[in-house]
Formats: sequence, structure tokens, C-alpha cells
Amino acid sequence: MSPSKQKGFFVAFLLFLTVVLLLSEGTLLQGADTRFRGKVLDHEGKPVEGVKITLISQTGRRMTFKTNEKGEFFQRGINPGPHKVVVEKKGYRKREFSYIFRAGVQHEMDIPLSPASVEEQGGELYKKGIELYQNNEIDKAIEVFLKLIEEKPDFGPGYYNLGTCYLAKKDYPQAEKYLTKAVEFFPDNPQLFINLSSVYIETGRPEKAEEMFQQLVQISPTAETYFNIGVQYYNNQQPEKAVEYFQKTIELNPEFSMAYYDLGLALVALDKLQEAVEVFEKYLELEPNTPEAVEVEKLIKALKKSEDKEPPDY
Repeated sequence: MSPSKQKGFFVAFLLFLTVVLLLSEGTLLQGADTRFRGKVLDHEGKPVEGVKITLISQTGRRMTFKTNEKGEFFQRGINPGPHKVVVEKKGYRKREFSYIFRAGVQHEMDIPLSPASVEEQGGELYKKGIELYQNNEIDKAIEVFLKLIEEKPDFGPGYYNLGTCYLAKKDYPQAEKYLTKAVEFFPDNPQLFINLSSVYIETGRPEKAEEMFQQLVQISPTAETYFNIGVQYYNNQQPEKAVEYFQKTIELNPEFSMAYYDLGLALVALDKLQEAVEVFEKYLELEPNTPEAVEVEKLIKALKKSEDKEPPDY
């Protein structure tokens, strides 16, 4: 090849490289102008911080970024074309969907995330532990839940169910240990405080039980809450306190039939027979056809006879 031809070939080659580089740069710039902005929101419309978002192109290229404290995300430099979008955070259901990014466009989107169910978070160990507990295989359930919290130390239901299992075994020190730990995860769970109050009652610490009851009525001042506390006091042979909470239950929900039934029993324990009869009669008005109704009718008759035999007061 002559020197002039060599020179011409070299110049042409340089021109080719320049065009290639310009095209590549244009492609990169075009990608840099393709942006993805938005928020991740929970089922209540509140922002979710620390959500990991991964964009996977058809060639397998991945881009990963996270939401800030306001649930916001922003990413630029996305290659145009179809992508799989993966949105995930512990405690929420993983989301995957397809999305096509267009060159030079800022795409905006709010992405909703749903909380994962307890079963989804706990996996097979959780399901197995619950099954064993329901079959009254408490010792085996404890083994499974211990393994569960070892593998997932930040899984609150594991501690809650461990405490419940130990409570069923009347192993109160262990029940207190795990139920107290569960409070860190569920500070507003009424049943958790009911279970802890049972521990304190059974271990002779009524003042601690009372603390649990006070927290309960602050967390959930419902008729059901007052009723459950009344039952705890009645079972602990404190009918005066039981009456107080059963009466509050009825005040909040005058149709709460079981509150009348249990209030009647507590009044009998206090030897307030006339009041007990009136309460049992109210129960019959609300529940005339229940299996317990026959027994209540017999009890009313027996109480009235007992009243008739009482000597008069002088």
C-alpha cells in the first residue's frame, strides 16, 4: 500500500472512531437524561424509608438505590428500554413489575407497599410452631420458636409466642422474659399486656399486674379491654375490682351480655344477691336462647330463695 493510501486509510479510520465515540457518548448522555423519581408509600399512605429499589435491564444490568427518610427515591443514568423493577424491604411484601423507560424522560411514580403477613415474615418455622401450639405440643412448639428467634432475632411474634407457650406451661419466669421482650416490638398489643398481667398475678405481684391494666386501658379503652381485666380480677379472687371493671364494660357497651353474666357471679361472691338477680335478669333479656340461659334461670331462683331465708335487719 502506497504512503498516500496508508494516510487516507488512517484518516478514514480516525473519522470512524470519532463517529463511534460520538454515538456512544450520545447514548450515554441520552441515558443520563432518563430519570426515575417518586415515593414508596405504605398501606396507610405513609412514606417508607430504606426501601431498596433495583432496576434490571434486558441485558442484566442492575441499578440499585434506596428511599430516603421521606420515602423518596431518585435515580438518573438509566438506559432506555424495558426493565424489571424490584421493590423490597423487610416486613413488606416484595413487589416486582415491568416498566419501559423512554430516552430523555423523567419518569415519576408512587409505589405502594403492603405489609407482609406474620406468616410470610416468619416462614415455615413460624407456621410449624403455631401448628404445634394449637395441637397442644407445647414443648415442641417452644423448640421451634427458640430456633426461630435464633435465626430471626428481630421477629417480634417469635418472642410473643414463646412467652405464650411458657405461660401455658406455667413457667412464669420464662414467660415474663419473652413477653417483656415482645413488648419492645408490640407496645400497643392489648393481649400481650393481658398475658403479662397473668404472669404477675400468678407470681404474687398484684402491683405489677395493676400497672399492666392501667397501660391496657390507655392503649385500648374499649369494653372488651375492661371486660378482660374484670375476668382477670375475678379469677384472682378479687370480686370487688372485678365488679368495677364489669360495670365499666356495661357502661361502654350496654349490649355486652357476658359482662352481665360475669358481673352477676362477682356480685354473688360479694353476697350482693339482689343486685346479682337484677344483673342475671338483664343477661336473660339479652341472651334468652343460649345454653347458659337455663342455668341462669335456675341460679336466679336459687338466689331469690336464699334471699327469702335471710333474717331481717334490726
